[in-house]
Amino acid sequence: MKHLILSPHLDDAVLSLGAALHHWSQAGDEVLVVTICAGSPALPSYSRFARELHTRWGYSAEQAVARRRREDRAALKQVGAQGRYWQDLDAIYRAGPGGRWRYPSVEAIFGPLHPLEQGPHDDLARRLSRLARRWQADVVYAPLTIGDHVDHVRVRVAAEAAGLPLAYYEDTPYAMRETRTANWRGRAAGLSRRLARCTREDLAAKRAGIVAYTSQISSLWPSVEAFDHDLATFHRHGSHLGEWIWAP
Repeated sequence: MKHLILSPHLDDAVLSLGAALHHWSQAGDEVLVVTICAGSPALPSYSRFARELHTRWGYSAEQAVARRRREDRAALKQVGAQGRYWQDLDAIYRAGPGGRWRYPSVEAIFGPLHPLEQGPHDDLARRLSRLARRWQADVVYAPLTIGDHVDHVRVRVAAEAAGLPLAYYEDTPYAMRETRTANWRGRAAGLSRRLARCTREDLAAKRAGIVAYTSQISSLWPSVEAFDHDLATFHRHGSHLGEWIWAP
């Protein structure tokens, strides 16, 4: 079995599906994570929003991407997955014609997808289709888009346009903080969920993978105790441990 996971950023796959990745790899399946927005910007100028983020991080854009790639390689090693990195830029670095920033604020990051990143204007669908075909993926996992981050939405829209054999994962940590409804407020309309069961060893591997993201974890959880609490409660489903996967 060949599992292809589409990760918008350098952490989404492990955060959302790390226990399943470990479980599949331990069972002898092939697991490939392709991170879409893994390019280093090296731009002549940055938006005010991006500069504020760089100051908060204490790193330049290039330093931040390089560090996060190193962290992601370590995290994927923990869960037994292969990694591939594409050169698309994070939303905060993408500009349109005339150099106008497509997503110049927090509100824009969680707002509508830019028109140039929809349908035929975006070549991401073509690239995803080619990768899935060449790698002969049995299942391709895309974000369900809980949290509505534009990079997650872009990946889902492109994956659907590519006509891939799709299943969807629940975007973490957004899914931990948004109140669950029967179909995640329409995001899972027409889909059914199944539990990708995991063992305590799988969950421990996921935890080790998430901890590898040293530049990110403190911004995702206020403390190690809060992180461990969320991890334990979110993956407990009655007498079983696991992560929900949605599919037609």
